[in-house]
Amino acid sequence: MAKLTKTQAEQKVYKLTETLLEIRRQKKEANDTYNEEIKDIESEIKAVIEDENQANGSGGATPPNP
Repeated sequence: MAKLTKTQAEQKVYKLTETLLEIRRQKKEANDTYNEEIKDIESEIKAVIEDENQANGSGGATPPNP
């Protein structure tokens, strides 16, 4: 890497900092989306298990038949 002047180094650090902040924002948005999808799936699983338990009159989870 070529030697940078102080001004060039400052500009580069500033640009890299902007890029880093943008990447972190994108990561957070993606994680938020995945977390929401995970919660939705967990809710569906819970609803299916509760429906199955109510149909069987069972208070606990019903083990699968082998």
